[in-house]
Amino acid sequence: KMRSRGLTHVSEVHDLIAFRILVDDMGACYQALGIVHTMWKPVPGRFKDYIALAKPNMYQSLHTTVIGPGGQRIEVQIRTKHMHRVAEEGIAAHWQYKGEHKGVEEAQRFAWLRQLVEWVQDL
Repeated sequence: KMRSRGLTHVSEVHDLIAFRILVDDMGACYQALGIVHTMWKPVPGRFKDYIALAKPNMYQSLHTTVIGPGGQRIEVQIRTKHMHRVAEEGIAAHWQYKGEHKGVEEAQRFAWLRQLVEWVQDL
């Protein structure tokens, strides 16, 4: 990871320690963020709202980095269970979750898109 990002020292890695919080609904995502930022000091410039501005592959999550116990930087990801499923299983999981009758057909039709998105992310 350090090489791919051109980092020279481990102190430049912001997600050496990371936690993921899964909640039931979108409102709870922002409530959890408020609690995290109340408990630990957020690192300026290290917050991303992928819920309000989802990635093209439908990835949604809140990302923040805080200063935890002992001064360690900790990355926290907060998302709903549905958002987590889409993040882990890809775009096709969204249609299956929505209960569409053609969910499996849609997943197969868009498998090439999922592979393309994953390939681009790995670059």
